Amino acid sequence: MRIHKGKPKFSYKDTWHMNSVLSPIICAGLKKYKEVAQVKAQSISGSFIEDMVDSGLVKRNEDYTFSKEDWDVLDNKWWYVVDKMIYAFDLKSEPDIMEYNFSHVFEESEEQDALFVGGTCKCTNEDESDHYTNDMKAWNERCDKGREYFAKYYNSLWW
Repeated sequence: MRIHKGKPKFSYKDTWHMNSVLSPIICAGLKKYKEVAQVKAQSISGSFIEDMVDSGLVKRNEDYTFSKEDWDVLDNKWWYVVDKMIYAFDLKSEPDIMEYNFSHVFEESEEQDALFVGGTCKCTNEDESDHYTNDMKAWNERCDKGREYFAKYYNSLWW
């Protein structure tokens, strides 16, 4: 992806793995948003505040203001949610398969029902493979939650 005359231009190759193209852009934007917006007073806005009021976590005063304590709750919860969004788009947070002690070895075979034509694929360490699989599942679930927050509070990402 590149910027041409102020507009993003995507190549054919960019469309093969869109998350690896868009995630770094979104992650960098969220990190910069957090850096800038945290120094702005009461930078929390939009549907996030309404959700917090509706859930009962904070109470709005009659004049649509909040107590200092409720602003602290809003502030802490908002930055928690933003951190979840950042994690979801940070490709460096993905478990690295190279840090796990297993591999797959192809073994030739004459069996007709083999998974791979002409052989089978064997794991060298099932426990470690299961550990990696579980870590990937947990990572995907955590990323899905962060992306849900991003979609839900997309219009609240301003200061």
